[in-house]
Amino acid sequence: MSVWVHLVIEGEEHEGEPFKISPIPDDINDLKKAVKTELETTLRHCDAANLSVYSPGTGVPIQDSESRLKANMVCSDILGVTYESPLIVVAPASKQVDKVALPEVQMTSEQQVQMQVQQLTLLKLVAEEVNKHRKSRLNCWERESARTTGSKRSPSFRKDVIKYYQRENPSRNCVKCQILDEYVTHAAAENTIIAAHIWKASTRGKDLDEFGLSDNDVNSARNGLFLTKGIEDAFDNLQVCFLYNKLTTQLFLWVADTKIRKHKIIGSDPRKKFSDVHQKPLCCPNQDAMPFRRILSWHARLTLELRKESVPVSDYTSEYDHSPTRRGAQQDPIAQAIDEMVDPGDDASVSR
Repeated sequence: MSVWVHLVIEGEEHEGEPFKISPIPDDINDLKKAVKTELETTLRHCDAANLSVYSPGTGVPIQDSESRLKANMVCSDILGVTYESPLIVVAPASKQVDKVALPEVQMTSEQQVQMQVQQLTLLKLVAEEVNKHRKSRLNCWERESARTTGSKRSPSFRKDVIKYYQRENPSRNCVKCQILDEYVTHAAAENTIIAAHIWKASTRGKDLDEFGLSDNDVNSARNGLFLTKGIEDAFDNLQVCFLYNKLTTQLFLWVADTKIRKHKIIGSDPRKKFSDVHQKPLCCPNQDAMPFRRILSWHARLTLELRKESVPVSDYTSEYDHSPTRRGAQQDPIAQAIDEMVDPGDDASVSR
């Protein structure tokens, strides 16, 4: 297990990426020492004792003896579980001003409050910037370099996906898409039904640890879907996603890009349009043969944030937001609606 931290140097624009400390230190004092060791060159101007550690969105440093450190998975907010941003580690400026005897300035209570508000605002801005970088890093569907062309797809992966989702008929001469669910011959399906990687194969599993998986899981059948080419293309382009219906315990297709609902689906019957498959269930043999829903939930979050026109909006506070500072607050209605549409943490677990 590991804990994520982000370094901020006072008086400087530090653009370093968040990094993780493994294993999780016993307390804040040990965390400071680990950060000093990890960034020895950057922090050569100060000792570990000079560092201050803040929880995200707070203005009071955590005490050195505090031992409540725990893993803070980056993408958990997208999945609906309690969200932990990286801890903010603040270091003193590398260039200290020559010490000059200055008269002590007494601040009024109002000035002290204003200073605390300014510090809190700065920490919030840093946390927001960290989250933006992380969201971009974990969007393998946005990067053209992460796309897997037909020539790069593994024949063994295709066989594994077909077997895992039981997409072949008893005679083994036909297969069917998990959405259209209509048998076609193997020869016809070769270029029309794709064994698609959910987390793109060209990443070689990089960043899967953010979802509690290993690099090797990129080639797991659970990281695959057997989809008609047009649907697979739309999935990669963040035009469709898969949501989970807790009542039926099924995943279903959501056509988030409303512009394509009237378009024909490439690789299918010419009469089939995306409007015909909107909210259609994803065919899985049973609850023990499901794809990695945590990754599908992350993909769904990115898709819905990009295609907000398809999100049904009402005015309420997300039932999954129980943090002290947000309880009872009115969030952005679209963000709240997306919270409701995407799996909460328990339903998005790696085990399912």
